[in-house]
Amino acid sequence: MTVNFYSTEGLTRHKIPQLPEIDPSKPVAPSWFTQLPYIVTVASILFLPLHLRRWIGIPVSVASIIYPLVYLRQPDAFTAYFVGNLQIFAIIQTTSFLSVDSEKILVKLDSQGNEKPPPVGLWERFKFVAELIANPRGIHWKWARSIDKQEIEKEGRKTRWQFVTDRLPNVMTQILILDMFETYVHTPPYDLLTLRPISSQRYLMQVFHLIFIGISSFSCVNLAYSLTSVVCVVIGLNNPSDWPRFFNMAEAYSIQRLWGIGWHGLFRRSIKFYGDSIGSLFPKYAKMPVKMLVAFSLTGLSHAMGAYVLAGLGLGQFCFFLVQAVGIVVEFMILGNTISLKTPTMKRRLLGYLYTAIFVGVTGRLFLDEFVRFTSHNTSMDFEIALYRAIAQARPVGVHKHFQVLAMQHSMSIELQEDVGVNEIWSKLASLYNLEELDNQDLAEDDFLSTVEPFELPHDAEFIELWQRRAFKSPREDASPLGSPIPTPEDEAESSLSEAEMDAEQESDSEQKIATKSEKRPSSTRRRSAIGRFNKQDHVEEVDEHEHVQLANEGEDVDEDDTNTRSSRSKTAKAAADAPKKAKATSTGSARPKATRGRTSSTRSNPKRRE
Repeated sequence: MTVNFYSTEGLTRHKIPQLPEIDPSKPVAPSWFTQLPYIVTVASILFLPLHLRRWIGIPVSVASIIYPLVYLRQPDAFTAYFVGNLQIFAIIQTTSFLSVDSEKILVKLDSQGNEKPPPVGLWERFKFVAELIANPRGIHWKWARSIDKQEIEKEGRKTRWQFVTDRLPNVMTQILILDMFETYVHTPPYDLLTLRPISSQRYLMQVFHLIFIGISSFSCVNLAYSLTSVVCVVIGLNNPSDWPRFFNMAEAYSIQRLWGIGWHGLFRRSIKFYGDSIGSLFPKYAKMPVKMLVAFSLTGLSHAMGAYVLAGLGLGQFCFFLVQAVGIVVEFMILGNTISLKTPTMKRRLLGYLYTAIFVGVTGRLFLDEFVRFTSHNTSMDFEIALYRAIAQARPVGVHKHFQVLAMQHSMSIELQEDVGVNEIWSKLASLYNLEELDNQDLAEDDFLSTVEPFELPHDAEFIELWQRRAFKSPREDASPLGSPIPTPEDEAESSLSEAEMDAEQESDSEQKIATKSEKRPSSTRRRSAIGRFNKQDHVEEVDEHEHVQLANEGEDVDEDDTNTRSSRSKTAKAAADAPKKAKATSTGSARPKATRGRTSSTRSNPKRRE
């Protein structure tokens, strides 16, 4: 199997819509645009009669909300999500205020819990409307929830110091939980939540992530409320009774009580207005299901719009809230109205906690899968450019992709001049590429390596011996071990014997050649002048020198071709044995060569004369 490490297979890019917050061709929305619908609402209540509020105030307020969502973009991802979320809630809230005579229907309570008369005068009316918009939970209003009224009385009995000492431990605990969550998502090798949906993980990991993310989300929302309450009470801006607890999770022993009492109820008044208005059009037996569907549909639409504006998501969150309405209706049909339960038994509470947690946990995967995706979605153009450069420099693919992502984090932090999280990089890569296919490709590479048969490299000594065998093609069988620097006694004796045989052979060959030349000389020429004898002597010396050169060349040939020399040792020994006989025969035949040989020997022994 051939693996192409630079193949684009598996790098399927998901479609990312060109939404307002990532479209650079659109201008950035001013921050005061988010307050514009509330300004229109206050002005309409103060200066317009009821029928004109409906025909003028509502259309202008809705237009001021839709325009920045469609034609403008937000400066960053955080603002994009909350603008998309809160602007839908702004439509729900402002239209509910402008559709009725709020100054007569909505009643404010004094510090003793008594109803206040409707406001009179422009300034009193302005304070009335401003507090109505800024206090969506209805604290110190007649339409507040009963659980909030009980908490108001409970907190009102505390002093400022008791209130602060009671809230500070909760603040520290929530900070610790958020820090644990931040540490977990930054733990190597990468953020597991962003690579695979929670619904596709193992069941134990699903339970762990659902509980952990649920507690972290709860702590994030509650931390902002608790810190604000502590600061406002410490500086004397508010009293402890103005800040009842934001959540009441001890009362959430049913699905209906979870969303009606246990949760914060921030949107309750405005959503209830639409549920009651639409539910009144249906028969009595259908009012309750219709109210639930309307209320949770509006809540789901508000959350889904934030996810859509940020990352083009939102369907999962909308379906999650819609399923909650179905669960409440089924629970009501089986168990009745659980809100009216005042003193349930401990067994009933435990059973309610159990099935509520299971239902919310199973359906919560729809919400959390998208929540993790869009909260990790960075739409900054500078971040996109820095990420592209980092990918080009260090390809985050293969066995060492974790370390390559760390290198990307380092280069991006330097370029952007701010800390970039590893999970942020992995989340962005997960939104651009199919990382599961890349993981499968890594597994394919592992399978390819497993098909290679195991082998061992030779030992150093074995490798040296193999190299010597290739350098010397025909080694002797009785030779000493290759690579041994110490010769054996047999090798030394053989070496000395071969040198003696070679010297004897060379001497016999030279004598034979000289004798042959001497025999060819004419015997009739007996008288020679001194000049002739001198010339002959020089000629013999030249012949002798020529023979020495020949012998030297033969010696070099013997050194170069060691194998041929060894094979001719037997012949050399035989020639050395026959050399004395030939020399004797030559000496009896003529005395002249002896003198020549003697002169030649003297010439050899005297280098100066040779020169």
